[in-house]
Amino acid sequence: MKKYFKSVCGIKTEFIESEGNSLPIILFHGNSSSANAYESLLCSEIGKQYRLISVSFPGHGESSYYPNSPDSISIAMLGEFTHEVVKTITTDKYILIGQSLGGHALLEALQLHANAIGLCLISSPPISLETIENAFKPDPTGGLLFQNTLTEHEVERFASAFIKDNDEAKTKLLSQHIASTQGSFREALGQSLANGLVLNEINALYESNIPTIMLRGKHDQFLNESYYGFFKESKPAHLEIVEFTDAGHAILLDAPERFKDVLANFLSNRLESHKRTTPLN
Repeated sequence: MKKYFKSVCGIKTEFIESEGNSLPIILFHGNSSSANAYESLLCSEIGKQYRLISVSFPGHGESSYYPNSPDSISIAMLGEFTHEVVKTITTDKYILIGQSLGGHALLEALQLHANAIGLCLISSPPISLETIENAFKPDPTGGLLFQNTLTEHEVERFASAFIKDNDEAKTKLLSQHIASTQGSFREALGQSLANGLVLNEINALYESNIPTIMLRGKHDQFLNESYYGFFKESKPAHLEIVEFTDAGHAILLDAPERFKDVLANFLSNRLESHKRTTPLN
């Protein structure tokens, strides 16, 4: 595993890459997390087999913040950032993975990712301005998701909402990510949502033809289980939904082995399918 930095949209951006060799598989994390959230995956057998590249959003991990400190940061802005990240890595085919906010960012920029051959959405079902209230439960953090300054106790409460059980090691790991995040990012993101700056991610996914897998934790404290019913009933052929009965919002932490099995199968299928349909020179 190696860490390096590139300039993306004029922002010093943290990249962490696994040892494997394949088409790029580019990973984006959630609100107040970082590229390191995928460390166990990058160091696993999957990371040794495939080229996984985890990226920290502006103000997260060791990435710099937006130089102009915007008052509002929309999900679409982060989506455009994902596109610029990809441009620094490849002009060829690739696979995308997004956790929570990272998944929504990818959905809102899906039209920009014409070369993507697969999309994995972790705890990030598509939303729209009309459905956002149905998608989410009352905020289990009590507003900490969008709060600038956090006390040590608030960081721990924030972290504990992501996992199924009150596990000390998991909470500590998540707390480290939260505490290192630029607080004004949370505030600016909250402002954009309050202003209704949400694109129709449902239409974006349904109109795309990118094979997609949607992962949900049964014990997710943020997302309504009933919201997934719409996608189960009307899902397009290119969408698969997988439930993790023993996981909360942070599926990789709560159910690491099954997560890796499901992801490995998806990656293998997508890469083999691409190989079969790619003409030989």
